[in-house]
Amino acid sequence: MTQRFINKARLLAERNRTTEAGTAYRKAIELNPNFAAAPFNLARALAARRRLNEAADMYSRWLEVYPDDHANWYRAAGVYLSIGDLDRYRGACRGMLDRFEKLAAEKPEIAEPTARTCALIPDAVADFARVERLAERCIAGTEQHSYRRYFVLAKGLTDYRAGRHEQALEWLRRFAPSPDGTHSDATGFAVLAMAHHQLGHADQARASFDSARAIVGRKPQNITRDGPWLEWLHFEILCREAEQTLSRRGSSTRAAATTTAASR
Repeated sequence: MTQRFINKARLLAERNRTTEAGTAYRKAIELNPNFAAAPFNLARALAARRRLNEAADMYSRWLEVYPDDHANWYRAAGVYLSIGDLDRYRGACRGMLDRFEKLAAEKPEIAEPTARTCALIPDAVADFARVERLAERCIAGTEQHSYRRYFVLAKGLTDYRAGRHEQALEWLRRFAPSPDGTHSDATGFAVLAMAHHQLGHADQARASFDSARAIVGRKPQNITRDGPWLEWLHFEILCREAEQTLSRRGSSTRAAATTTAASR
């Protein structure tokens, strides 16, 4: 009986009837609580297919019912930000910190996605020092950790958000993004471009940004539910910011040149 409702929910979702799919999932969970992950799997699948508004609504609906899985908050926050819903994004950041900050202090695997999520835009949370502490946790005693490279990237991003541009540059150099890399390398180059820009390194900023864009050109066309769709969303958010940041300096320089020429 439970599986019948799960199958029904999947079919409804495929037909874009996500509200009815959610109802069917709820019934399945009532019959068997072990199926609580099913609606979140649907939300992930919707997000991977770029049905982001539907995914956002699905996350919002089910996080209220099942709020104890860190990964669901992490994915939800990225989806909210991608559709421009800053209220829900900031709410998810607060939710991650309030619910998982203590656990993250013990587990760098939780600290890293929490810090990275809360540093995707400026002023995501009121007390950014909480995020900085998690980024420090990522790099303290994790030299041999298999995720060390991601921890270093999170530290660089967090330092950038804190206005420590020289330190951000140092951590991003340690991360050493590869022009032949994938989503994390593209993210590294985007943040590197902004750090260079803030320090007045125009040529390095442009070269880093160009490297990020080149990686995008090799992005897989079909990113499945189990692929790095969220990391690509994060990159797109930061890449847009990098493009705007670099163009502001260029625009102001051109405007100054035009004013000077006109005054002659």
